[in-house]
Amino acid sequence: MIGFILRVFAVLVVLAAIAVGFVLWRSDPVLIAFKTRPYDALESADVIRNPQTRQAVFGRLDRKGDVDYYTFTVARGTPITLSIKTPVADTTFSPDLTLFGPGLPSLPSVPVVPIGDANGAIVGHILAEKRTAAFDMSTLTTWYLGPTVSMTAPQDGTYALAITSPDGKTGRYELQMGGTTDRSLDAYESFAFGTVQAILRLY
Repeated sequence: MIGFILRVFAVLVVLAAIAVGFVLWRSDPVLIAFKTRPYDALESADVIRNPQTRQAVFGRLDRKGDVDYYTFTVARGTPITLSIKTPVADTTFSPDLTLFGPGLPSLPSVPVVPIGDANGAIVGHILAEKRTAAFDMSTLTTWYLGPTVSMTAPQDGTYALAITSPDGKTGRYELQMGGTTDRSLDAYESFAFGTVQAILRLY
């Protein structure tokens, strides 16, 4: 009996691997990274080296009041595309995106993060009950689609992105950014290994 169960399990693993491989083969590669340390202060922010390249960072807000910071440097006129989504398993977690940087509008209700000549912010927010859900074949997960920030950089400089939970909830997220696809062999290999890691972490 145990041998039969093991054979069935092995077949299911092979079928799942084939399915994931097919999805990855049909997909555009995305650079994948994972939160490996606290990003809860600007000084310890994760630095995004190529913000225009399509990429995803899998992270988590671990406690009430937690903030994850990311920074990147771009030239004036550079497209900035940022979005966030959360697994439906984390039902009540609905984080905000706040982008700080030079040339952004001043928001009295948002304290400015002291980064370079930053003098303003843009807040991406969506009510939890207004979110839509979508199944992602590459991670075999259904996600709530959260807020998006899409704009062009008004000035040269360094920008900071803060991921926060306005109601103090904790949970997992996938931060997506960039619009240019890297189609090199290294990018496809990174995409494949990163996707497998993401699935293992999600389940």
